[in-house]
Amino acid sequence: MRRARDRLAALIKERADELPAAPPERRSEALRHFIDAYLDGCVAHPEIPALWMHRWLSDASDVVDLEIKSAQPLIQHVVNAMAEPAEPAGADAVHMTYTVIWCIHGFVLSGVLDGTGARRGAEDPDQLARFRAHLHQLLARGLRLPDA
Repeated sequence: MRRARDRLAALIKERADELPAAPPERRSEALRHFIDAYLDGCVAHPEIPALWMHRWLSDASDVVDLEIKSAQPLIQHVVNAMAEPAEPAGADAVHMTYTVIWCIHGFVLSGVLDGTGARRGAEDPDQLARFRAHLHQLLARGLRLPDA
């Protein structure tokens, strides 16, 4: 779990730090960079979201301080970064952060049904592009940023 957290931290901390530092006219771009870094990291390493989803389903529940030691500091870092762009829109930075996490983990591991009952996900370049564009739009609208 520590290695998974460290790998994610390396992928997203720098991008998360860009969010509060970006001037208002560049917040959409900074947000897209953050989303893309997290999405690309999870696509490249699907074992990381899989590991966390197992944990969310109470796997290894006897390890009681895993979230405090591993996940919470990284999540709080992202929440703090999300707070600056969220505040003017009246958005909830905690839930905005978790929306990104849940959506990306779900898409990477499960994809979407394509109308024929087949799942299409991160391995399908068209679905990945559509999902990426959807996340960009979802968060830009949720934070009332331009959909550049």
